[in-house]
Amino acid sequence: MPTITLQKDRFSKYFGRNLSVDEMAKWLPWLGTDTEEVGPDFVKIEYNPNRVDFCSYCGIARALRGLMDWETGKPNFKIRTGNIVLNVDQSVAEVRPYVVSAVVRDLEIDYEFIREIMEIQEALHWMIG
Repeated sequence: MPTITLQKDRFSKYFGRNLSVDEMAKWLPWLGTDTEEVGPDFVKIEYNPNRVDFCSYCGIARALRGLMDWETGKPNFKIRTGNIVLNVDQSVAEVRPYVVSAVVRDLEIDYEFIREIMEIQEALHWMIG
């Protein structure tokens, strides 16, 4: 089963409230996860591969906010049609029959965010192929 290590400070930022490691270790199993390891500033959990949203900090934080009935339902994002065109070579049609893209603006990106994206990609590759 896939695992994710949640750093306390970063997870608290996504969650919207400062959580202690003990609080994280107490509440995360209510999402159906198993606690693998608890450290001084992190909790490592194992999650079911059918919960693809759990391969990211924001997915787990959102699920926990929903469990606590703080924020439920789907998020609303402002989306508009742009003028950027994505051209996909026909040679990849058999292995990737669908391609999706987006342009996201006004997003602060730091090293940890890039590392999270890379971990999400690895988890998706492991779970979906």
